[in-house]
Amino acid sequence: MSASTTTGTSTPAEIDRRHRDLFGARSVVGALAVVAVLCVFGFGIAAVDEWVKKSSGFAVGTAYQVSETVSFTPASGWEVDPKATSPGLVVNATKNGVTLKVISLSLPPKDTLESFAKVFRDSDERNGALARVTAQKPFVTTSGVNGVTWDAHGPKDASETWIVANGESLAQMSADGSASNWASVAPDLEAMAKSLTVSAPEGSETP
Repeated sequence: MSASTTTGTSTPAEIDRRHRDLFGARSVVGALAVVAVLCVFGFGIAAVDEWVKKSSGFAVGTAYQVSETVSFTPASGWEVDPKATSPGLVVNATKNGVTLKVISLSLPPKDTLESFAKVFRDSDERNGALARVTAQKPFVTTSGVNGVTWDAHGPKDASETWIVANGESLAQMSADGSASNWASVAPDLEAMAKSLTVSAPEGSETP
């Protein structure tokens, strides 16, 4: 009886089978799928990161176009909230616990600027958290657009609203947040409200 020994050396047939397995259809497809997933994941993360960077800040000193008819110049330190921003309609931004919203609207045919603003001002007055609501006051932007403004303050919360109109085009800028942080953003809000520009819709005549 002859004894057989195992040397650990692969036979040519075994080596050939391994090569076939390594470069077989299933192995290659699987490897390509893994590479594709890694590439998409890598490029996707980079793209999302770049989009967030572009979406989270304003170009300070440059007018930000909310819609075709409404723009304003952002102050430093405000960050866009992309989830609450809708291009062509509304932009939301935050700073120091205060939220800023600028909306592009159309003045209803039967409303005046004052009657339109009164609806929002009276809503603030009905809000029990806001103990003091001022009357509407005339407001004029740097570009000469007329509007109204009022503010509301309570023990914890504060808000201020500016509404300006040019013909049927209307812009509403409002801010609300922590009363304790209000003083830190008040100059920014006043400057941004002054910077509001509202142009009449294309083809319309301004009074």
